[in-house]
Amino acid sequence: MAAFAPDGATLAVEGDGGLTVIDRDGRLIRRLDSGPAALTSGVAWSPDGRLLVVADTDPGYHHALSFVDASGAGGAVPGRIDTGGPAAMVAWAGDRLLIRGDAEVAHNAVVEVDLTTGGRRVLTEVDTGPFHNYGLGPFQLATGLLDRVEVREAAGVSRGPWPRGLRVALGGPVVLTLAFWIRRRLTRHR
Repeated sequence: MAAFAPDGATLAVEGDGGLTVIDRDGRLIRRLDSGPAALTSGVAWSPDGRLLVVADTDPGYHHALSFVDASGAGGAVPGRIDTGGPAAMVAWAGDRLLIRGDAEVAHNAVVEVDLTTGGRRVLTEVDTGPFHNYGLGPFQLATGLLDRVEVREAAGVSRGPWPRGLRVALGGPVVLTLAFWIRRRLTRHR
């Protein structure tokens, strides 16, 4: 897998020797000290181009996301995010990371992880159904819009009015039954 940096000038590439950063012409810029890790998605770079989020492939940490300083400056990186199960990085949103499938919180959910505090919040969750045959598959977000995104609690579900045909089909027998019952009561009391 490979992921372009936000400026489009460099590319992080997985290889047998780990992760490397190359320019668009394929020249090596630097090898990253990532240990056994794999890029999580094409949006693995932080918006400022300093960090990469990677999936730990070390057998002891195969359910975690880690960070690598891709700039070569040796700056501080956020701590490992243990996910309790397979998880995929979806997008960066400032100092927050959105991940899909965080078993620590909810398996079929998009979870916001605050990289400063480590706090987690479920943004949306998919009910797996009675036979656990539904789930949250891969998807993409318009990451350029995430700095303006506002997350709000959802109000009650509104599914809109029932279709006219269904209202007639269900309402007709109810009205006829009610009319028959009223007529019968009135004729019985005479």
